[in-house]
Amino acid sequence: MRFLFAAVLVLCCGLSLAETGTLKSLTAKQAAELVARHKEYYLYLNGLTSIQKDAAQELAKFWGGYLYLNGLTSIENDVAQELAKYKGSLELSGLPSIDKDVAQALAKFQGYNLTFLGLTSVDKDVLEILKSNPSIRLPKKYRD
Repeated sequence: MRFLFAAVLVLCCGLSLAETGTLKSLTAKQAAELVARHKEYYLYLNGLTSIQKDAAQELAKFWGGYLYLNGLTSIENDVAQELAKYKGSLELSGLPSIDKDVAQALAKFQGYNLTFLGLTSVDKDVLEILKSNPSIRLPKKYRD
């Protein structure tokens, strides 16, 4: 019901999802419909706390420039593989840490920017993997 309400606001009123703030989860079908209908350059999905591979696959098709998924506090490897296919700027600043497999998947990101400004704990090997991609933006304490 919440998605229906959010979808009505997005489609009828032109409001962004950031303004509705109601989406906590997203199916692949909902993600595909959202990507097909969303006409803004930015797609704010910061309310999502988790995401499945098939929904991530659909979101990676978003035509716009910026995809915000800052509500995610953890991410699975298969989801990371799909999100790495996004061609714009992707923000995952809600992630406090990631493991080596996820880092390897996201290091393949070929979009404009991939931002992890919320990282608080990063293993040395993971940090090395992330730094191998110049498109990845890390918190200041991990940049040197």
